[in-house]
Amino acid sequence: MNRMIFRFSLLLIATLILTASDVLAQTASNHLINPAVVVKAVAPKGYPDIARVMKADGKVVVKVTINSTGKVISTKIISGHLLLYAPSVEAAKQWLFSAAEKKIEERFIELEFIYTHATKKDDAGVFFMPPYRVEIIAATPEIQY
Repeated sequence: MNRMIFRFSLLLIATLILTASDVLAQTASNHLINPAVVVKAVAPKGYPDIARVMKADGKVVVKVTINSTGKVISTKIISGHLLLYAPSVEAAKQWLFSAAEKKIEERFIELEFIYTHATKKDDAGVFFMPPYRVEIIAATPEIQY
């Protein structure tokens, strides 16, 4: 009786492991087979004034969930400076991706918004770095006495 329970337990564990590995492999292959091609990339509307004055900079990573039609349906901050969260999330919600070729309900992508300060005003601007990165360079505010 104990051997029978032991064998059944082993069989159950093996089945669970194989099922889990199949699901993980299918998910990984779906992301390779159905890459999220950017159709529309949106930059933050600007470097927040308070962040610029406080010289807050760095990379903000926003994980987006994309539905089968390519629309962003949710966002989650992964890392970055607190003062730079809002413009990054606002921009991420407006991105648009290619529709999934296969029946996939959701895909996940991490977008990167990199905020830096320029020493020269001419170096300031917004630069798209495919596939999922945007660099926002702000001119350091000039203090007039």
